[in-house]
Amino acid sequence: MTTTSSSQVALDRLDRANSRFTLVIVAAATIEAALMLLVLLYIDFSDPLHRLVFLLAMLTYFTLALGLIALGAHVSRVQERLLTALELLRESPTSR
Repeated sequence: MTTTSSSQVALDRLDRANSRFTLVIVAAATIEAALMLLVLLYIDFSDPLHRLVFLLAMLTYFTLALGLIALGAHVSRVQERLLTALELLRESPTSR
């Protein structure tokens, strides 16, 4: 019985963490979109320095975005492995 209750607690924690993570990602994306719009409105594309700074900023954002996508994929894989382990533990006949 403790296995079922502890696995249920773990699943509830994962669900709450996933909900908070989704909320934070949506808020961050909204802020970033507003800032990007602001930059696009104020940048002077006829100035070579503005274009260079904008290009470098986009390269940085692109690299960070790829890293975040890779990290998200890794966390999802680890979470899936944890859920599989909890299911196997729940189904095992010798669970305590």
